Amino acid sequence: MNSPVTSTDLLHTIIRTLNGSNFAATVGDFYRGEVAVLNVIHLFEDQHKEVFPSMISSFLHISRPTVTSALRTLEHKKLIKRRLFEEDRRMISVSLTQGGKDVVKKKREEIDSWSTSMANHFGNENFMSLLHSIKELLEYME
Repeated sequence: MNSPVTSTDLLHTIIRTLNGSNFAATVGDFYRGEVAVLNVIHLFEDQHKEVFPSMISSFLHISRPTVTSALRTLEHKKLIKRRLFEEDRRMISVSLTQGGKDVVKKKREEIDSWSTSMANHFGNENFMSLLHSIKELLEYME
């Protein structure tokens, strides 16, 4: 006779499945690593703000050295450009190049497509209910 599945068992199964899923590769990528840095720069630029590495670090809750490393790589890939301030050469702002904007746009389109697909599959009302439940759970965990 099988033991009943506990909520902990189910949670572990869900996390394992999510971790190796296409969802994690497509949507999760938007919120971590270099793509997350590009997205944050895009968000601040949409608000007409000059973007500094410290803003990215605070927004993503990652260390300044991690941001610096990501910015160096993104600049090498020609997805961002840096600007040194003449009056204080220690100050650097960053902005997206057209290539960086294209990466963010493509990723957003992938996420929109995924979201639309899920809403169509499960029904918009069910999908929205699930999202609201996840949001409440995350707020509780904070």
